[in-house]
Amino acid sequence: VDSVKRLLHFLEQRGELAKLIGAQKEKLGVLIGGESNQPEMIDTSVVLVRYSMGRQTRGTLGVIGPTRMDYPKIVSNLWAVCSTRLWT
Repeated sequence: VDSVKRLLHFLEQRGELAKLIGAQKEKLGVLIGGESNQPEMIDTSVVLVRYSMGRQTRGTLGVIGPTRMDYPKIVSNLWAVCSTRLWT
């Protein structure tokens, strides 16, 4: 319960979440547990995929979940969504 409270508190702080997303420089990023350098997310993983229109990055989609999630499935689903023409 305490770890969920810490995570929710972190997610409510938009600035902190924006920093985490903004620090991702690659098109695909996977942060497992402490790799995010956020103590509130020690039991959590984040998978981020940037999407673009032309050469300009338009946004980032992500999944936040437990450290023991199905990474290949999450990555392929995010990749598929970001690769569709929905963003044009």
